[in-house]
Amino acid sequence: MDSEIGGFATVAHKVLSDILLAMKIIALAALSLDGYMTRHDDEGNSFTSGVEKEFFARVLNTFNCSVFGSATFDAAREQILAAPPARRLRLVLTTRPEAYAPVHKHGFLEFAAGPPREIAEKLRERGKARCALLGGTRVFTDFLEAGLIDEFWISFEPVFFGSGKRLLEGRLDRALELLGIEDLGGSVLVAKYRVPGNLSAL
Repeated sequence: MDSEIGGFATVAHKVLSDILLAMKIIALAALSLDGYMTRHDDEGNSFTSGVEKEFFARVLNTFNCSVFGSATFDAAREQILAAPPARRLRLVLTTRPEAYAPVHKHGFLEFAAGPPREIAEKLRERGKARCALLGGTRVFTDFLEAGLIDEFWISFEPVFFGSGKRLLEGRLDRALELLGIEDLGGSVLVAKYRVPGNLSAL
């Protein structure tokens, strides 16, 4: 019986890996040099420079979906709702999807609850093969722990804050591989890292 259960688990893991194989999830974040995504208690990325905002807007157009938490949505709510419908699906993760029903627009701006692997599988089934993960801390951490992040693209702004929201939380021990560094000008650098050992690499 134990061997049968073990065999089933192996097959199930392979099936899930195959489902996610063609899907690429890249985490995008801007950080201060001391590792904060926000300035102190501020929400959002108001501290980022013009060159970083231009970079973010440019690369975001290369994805056909973006995933982020409700706090990230709430911080940029007016900007997101005022923007014209994009070809990219915006999926907001929340424990209360029903609370956002008035602004839900199927295929454009959606709200959902569920564990990362379930979310990723459903996106893959809908043909969303290239997904930008935009935070916040809990979303980045949950997707990394689930083995779903292929790459991190980190924009480093030349500032120190001393406090704010971190990129990740909890006790983690993951090594990354540097893919390259892009100089945006204005002392802003983007470092791109691959995450070895994620599900799509198995």
